[in-house]
Amino acid sequence: EMREALGIGATNFTHYKIQLFDENQARAFLLKKGFSEGLPTWMSTRPLFLNYLISQNILPEAAQIELGTNMLAGSAWMKLFEMLATRESAQSEGIDKETIMNFLAVMATRARQAASNKVFSPPEIDDIFYKLTGSYVSEDERRILARLPGLGVSPENFSNRMFIDDDLLNAAAAYHLYKFIVAPYEMTSGNEDLKSVGRALSEIGTGVVSNLLEENHVSRQHIQASLNSVARNGNDYTVYDIFCAQLYLGYASGSYNFMGLEIHELDLSSDAFDDVELRFNSCLIDNLIMPQSDTDLCKFEFRDCLVG
Repeated sequence: EMREALGIGATNFTHYKIQLFDENQARAFLLKKGFSEGLPTWMSTRPLFLNYLISQNILPEAAQIELGTNMLAGSAWMKLFEMLATRESAQSEGIDKETIMNFLAVMATRARQAASNKVFSPPEIDDIFYKLTGSYVSEDERRILARLPGLGVSPENFSNRMFIDDDLLNAAAAYHLYKFIVAPYEMTSGNEDLKSVGRALSEIGTGVVSNLLEENHVSRQHIQASLNSVARNGNDYTVYDIFCAQLYLGYASGSYNFMGLEIHELDLSSDAFDDVELRFNSCLIDNLIMPQSDTDLCKFEFRDCLVG
């Protein structure tokens, strides 16, 4: 991005790409930055992300976040997501914390509509902001939105942005799903976006949704009503994401049909599936763990699925 802005040719510099740090590399990097405490196991080791947390003096506080007992890393990521939004909102008088969280949430949901990492052009970023706030984005606000943590420059066009941290993407997308569950009948562009997602939430995303639902005392009946709503008018991935949140919370029940999903892992041996009947059609499942009991096996049906 700097090279393009300065009009310097690509041959004047050697371009290096840094991969995720392993544990030892992350520790050495943090020591050079003056941070000697251990890095939490739930936190991303992406160099740019760690450098941002240090430069904004967020890492010391973030490192103290304790994992929720039931929600794994989801509770920690939600707290970090809020901390990032609070820090960035302090840089602008026109964008508050909630706007930044909602903005990243809608962007993350739209990113999940693509099979690979979606690229956002400046007009699309402006459109998301306008639909959320009802106001046109100023130059100062555009600069802040383009530099939000978790977003990076597209290799094809330095003006475009894309998510470069999958964990933050899932945390933001999960926050969007939580807001939909709370108010499923609001006619917003963000809620419409959930009808077109093409990827399931990660375990971190499911943990974020579950943690928010539990912390804010959203009733079992309300969650089920939201699931029923999206099952009638929505998208199988969104249904599956809400269903997985119910599993985490320990009260999934009913009969569901899922078509054309790509699922990383499905552990049907868990007691959480006791009151559930599932049918999977034309799904891709990387890792499938079946129950041992013949009685339980009859509750699950697979047709034209590819496993492993």
